Amino acid sequence: MAGQLSVSLYLTYYLQTVLDWSELASGLGFLPISLVTTATATQLGSRLLPRFGPRVMMTAGLCVSACGLFQLTLLDPDSTYAANVLPALITFSVGMGGSFLATMTGATSDVPAQDSGIASATVNSAQQMGGSIGSAVFNTVAASAAAAFHGSPRAATLHGFTSAIWIPLVLLLLAAVATTTLAGHRSTRVYARANTPPRNSSEVKNGQGSGSRGA
Repeated sequence: MAGQLSVSLYLTYYLQTVLDWSELASGLGFLPISLVTTATATQLGSRLLPRFGPRVMMTAGLCVSACGLFQLTLLDPDSTYAANVLPALITFSVGMGGSFLATMTGATSDVPAQDSGIASATVNSAQQMGGSIGSAVFNTVAASAAAAFHGSPRAATLHGFTSAIWIPLVLLLLAAVATTTLAGHRSTRVYARANTPPRNSSEVKNGQGSGSRGA
């Protein structure tokens, strides 16, 4: 969440200050984030999550999003939206779409049904708090870097943007490492078993038959 808010905040400065876009054009420039994130979560993520589980999907999504942020650190005064910004936004959004769905699933997979609402609300609250704190920190870093830069206002804004974007990039990579090492293997196995259909009808019958004999 902090990474997404930082991209939204600084990309607004970049589009309006460096590329001289209007407020309306800048708003439309953010549409790929919503469209790609939604499409990835509902189409790609929903298909891959039962196969690989939350831990793998979270790790992969965070790494893909970090690649998108790295593309934004390479922006220069001659960069364009179509050639440089749009590919970075698509890459970032694909990772966010996959990791958001996996995060919610992983956070609630081992939670009793009666507590799933509390667990989901806790995740949402943590995301909002992280986004708020992260945006404040990133804005401070960007403003400090821009103020210390000797050059035109456009170049200073760009320098502040590309400097501050390293913070969410590193945080995403650290989150990916933490997910790989700390996320429980049990929740991944439980989720995979719960969402894996039987191979054929005979397998279901055999399972029912063995259950009856056991009883």
